[in-house]
Amino acid sequence: MARGGFWGLGWGLALLVWAQAAWAVSVTDVVNPRPSGGWVSDQAEMIDAATEARLNAMIDAAEKELGVEIAVVTVTDVDSPTPKDFATELFNHWKIGKAGQDNGLLVLMVRDQRRLEMETGYGLESSLTDGWLKTMQQERMVPAFKAGRYGAGLEAGVHASIQKLGGTVPPLADAPDLDVSNPNSAAPVNSSDPRPQASAPRRSEPNWALIAMGATGVVAVGGAGAWHHRRQRTCPQCAIRMEMIPDEEDDVKLDAGQRTEEAIGSVDYQLFFCRQCGFNRVIENGKWFSGYSRCGGCGYKTSRTTSTTISAATTTSTGLEEVSTSCEHCGASSTHTRVIPMISPPSDNSSSSSSSFGGGSDSFGGGSSGGGGAGSSW
Repeated sequence: MARGGFWGLGWGLALLVWAQAAWAVSVTDVVNPRPSGGWVSDQAEMIDAATEARLNAMIDAAEKELGVEIAVVTVTDVDSPTPKDFATELFNHWKIGKAGQDNGLLVLMVRDQRRLEMETGYGLESSLTDGWLKTMQQERMVPAFKAGRYGAGLEAGVHASIQKLGGTVPPLADAPDLDVSNPNSAAPVNSSDPRPQASAPRRSEPNWALIAMGATGVVAVGGAGAWHHRRQRTCPQCAIRMEMIPDEEDDVKLDAGQRTEEAIGSVDYQLFFCRQCGFNRVIENGKWFSGYSRCGGCGYKTSRTTSTTISAATTTSTGLEEVSTSCEHCGASSTHTRVIPMISPPSDNSSSSSSSFGGGSDSFGGGSSGGGGAGSSW
């Protein structure tokens, strides 16, 4: 690549990274929908008004029937290390779910990272298991997101979750154009459909001064990343660019543990080969937000940790939870208990009476989460 092109690429990467940082939000930036009587906070403007109204009505009915609390949130980007970290922090900041029952669910979409996280309270982990949520997302939500039907996908996920909990839900209103229960139906919607469709969300103006300050450092990082990317895909014997084998064909080159990693979505493997000399190389692309970690037994990224509340914490005593770790590949498992810290008593400050968390008709009910749930990218 010409020197000018390289530096142009570097500046482009700098602008992208620093512009993204300019519109990232913190937990305290997200508007709590409960003071206005709703359950949806669509800050990234990804849901049309009709769908948002249906979501609020469906969640409101589920809260009355089952006692559960469900929050749906969309944001442009987050200032946490990962969307999963942000979801857990926001859930516990708002205290979604009823105190002592921890029966809350947070559905979070991070637009610019194309990431969905569904965070469960302690009390819902046995019903909305991580595995069930992951499968449901891939079958009912992700196909809709890929087709640009963000509201339809979110509605399908909330609908399925309430059904799983035993609640009564109406038929999906958005089903005729995109059957979000069918993963093969993610085709673009007919442009003649008169109903409002999801359009490119509006972005706030980036902070150009901040962009300029960080550009030089990102240029170096972007250049190093591009060099490493080319090197991995170049044959070391012939010095020519290798070709990638399609995903459906590369599984024969993976071992059993690697195939398990791909099946659960914790790692994506790509196989490159050289047509000239036959050299091949497997490249591992780990997924940071998969919810899986390295197993201490087999070494594959197939270990999952879940927790179940034994006794809930209160404002006067600690609680206790059971933490279980199991490996999807080798089957290794372990269980231990840990203490849940006491809940901080509500503030007596009268200024917080209209927006306090953890109690009252204008807030969520005081639930908590230990990180249960699952996420997907699209």
